[in-house]
Amino acid sequence: MRNVAKSVNVSVSGKAMKILCSFVQDQFTNIASEAATVTRLGRGKTLGSREVATAVKVMLPTELAKHAASEATKAVTKSHASYAPARAAAKAAAKKRPKKDKKKKAKKVASLDFTLTYTTFSRSQGKKE
Repeated sequence: MRNVAKSVNVSVSGKAMKILCSFVQDQFTNIASEAATVTRLGRGKTLGSREVATAVKVMLPTELAKHAASEATKAVTKSHASYAPARAAAKAAAKKRPKKDKKKKAKKVASLDFTLTYTTFSRSQGKKE
């Protein structure tokens, strides 16, 4: 807040700063609780950017909500772009890894099934192993 005030050559008193801070915290709490409600109503388990955007549209006046939505979209896009190189590197590393042999896995499962079936059959017949 102080940086914004300095950029327009205006000073803000300590008391005014405390009031602004309290206002911002209240708005954050209200939007977060509304976003949680939207998530629950949508039967979701994850609170994402869409739920927060919906909560902002509900809680703020129209013009302010539109501005907040455009700034949020810009921030999310910038965040996703910063993770893109890491995602590309992870995909490239995954392609280089050798694939597991599925046939060996199938044989193990088949022998395990046979062992379980044989053990169950033997026990039901009263035989000791």
